[in-house]
Amino acid sequence: MKLKEKSGQATLEFALILPMFVLLGLLLFQVGIIVKTKILLTYATSRAADAVLEIPKNEEVPPTLFEAETIARQTVANTFGAKNIAVSVKRTNSNFIEITLRQPVQILISNKLISTITLTETLTAPFP
Repeated sequence: MKLKEKSGQATLEFALILPMFVLLGLLLFQVGIIVKTKILLTYATSRAADAVLEIPKNEEVPPTLFEAETIARQTVANTFGAKNIAVSVKRTNSNFIEITLRQPVQILISNKLISTITLTETLTAPFP
C-alpha cells in the first residue's frame, strides 16, 4: 500500500520546483547581458577618451568640444558597433572634460514592470 501512496511524488515536486529554476536561469541570463554591456560601455568610454585626448598632441590648436564629441562618437561606433549609444562631451572646468556614454538595455524578464534600464559610464580627463 505504501508504494501506491508515494507514486508521482517526485513528479509533483519537480513540477513545483521547475518554474523557480527556469526563472533563476532567465534572471542569470539577464544579469549577464547587463554586466557584458556595462563592461563594453566602460571599454568604449576609455577608447573614446583616448581618441579625444590624442587630438591636442597631433594638432597645434586644441579642438572644440563639438569636434571632441564627434571624434568620441566615431570611436564608439567603430569600437562598440552599437547605434543607440548617446555620447556627450562637456567641459567641467577649465582643465577637464567629461565624456559620458549612455546605452539603454532592454529587460527581457519583466517587460511589463521594467522595460529598459539605461547604463551610464562617465570618464573625466584633463584637457587643454
